[in-house]
Order: sequence, then structure tokens, then C-alpha cells
Amino acid sequence: NIDGVVSVVTLAPGEAMTFQGDGSTWYRTANLATRVSEVYVIANKTTAQALTAAPVNMAFNSASRNVGAAYNTGTGVFTAPTAGIYEVAASAKFQFAAAGRAPNVACLQINAPGATKVTESCNASENDCCVAGTDYKTAEPTATVSLTAGQTISIQVYAPTGVAPTFLQGAVLNQLSIKRVQ
Repeated sequence: NIDGVVSVVTLAPGEAMTFQGDGSTWYRTANLATRVSEVYVIANKTTAQALTAAPVNMAFNSASRNVGAAYNTGTGVFTAPTAGIYEVAASAKFQFAAAGRAPNVACLQINAPGATKVTESCNASENDCCVAGTDYKTAEPTATVSLTAGQTISIQVYAPTGVAPTFLQGAVLNQLSIKRVQ
């Protein structure tokens, strides 16, 4: 019953009707059977992490969601259980020392198959902006990657120049999310 008119609509499998926000019209949606959105991993890093000049895997050790154990909390490697398009988001928080001026840098990098590497760098403040030990920065790289079943993704962390900052521990500070979107 729409505006007092009785209507019968036959929908294909996976289709739905969407009501316009102003209440005026119903719309047939695209075939939802072809759309996938499943969160495979939600994990946090609560343990210490050494920072070196060379990239090393960062294992997010505590997973609140890990569908099919696709993410290895010991090695930090996610193995795609099925082919699809995946969205990856990671974050890590760093504390730069009192003398932590640039060029001190910390990087968080998403490594995916092929040449896909998405890096976000945190640079120490350009000048003495802060009281000793209060120069905090968060790296938050994101990537959308196409994977076949069995391909892997890892998150790496490193401090390529200057004095390495301190990696801050804590579940809300360092997070990983991997979601299959198609």
C-alpha cells in the first residue's frame, strides 16, 4: 500500500525496494546478490613493537573478529579466503622524543600482491613545538585491493630516518580492519 494505492511488485532474487527519504517514491534497487560486504578482520596491537630502518611485519595480536582465521595474529599476515575486492585500513600511534625534530620519521605500510604498497608516514614536528615527549603522530594508511583466494596482505612498520620514535601500545591506538566489499 503506497499512498493508498495497493501495488504488487515482483522482485528478482537479491533485489529490494528502497523508499525515498522524503517519503514520495519507492525505487527498485540494483541486484544485491552481486554485492558483498563482509568484515573479515578487526584486530588491535596491544604489545610492544620494535622500530627499525627496514620494514618488518606488524602483527596485530588481538583479533575481536577473524572470520575463518584468515588473519594470523602471530605473523601479521592476512590470507584472502575468497577472490574479491578488499578494503584495508590500519593505524599506529607513535611518540617522538623531545629532540624528535624532522627528519625523524615512522611509517606504516600496507603490502599487497604485485607492486601495491600504500605507505603513510608520520614526521616529527619541524621545530620544537612541544613539551618533551608530547609530539604524538598517527599513521593511518588505507587501500582497496583486488585479491584472489590465497593471496596475502601484511602491514609493515619502520622508521627509515632519524631517531626512531616510540611505538605506543594500546588497543584503541593501533588497529587493523580488513573488509571484503565485492
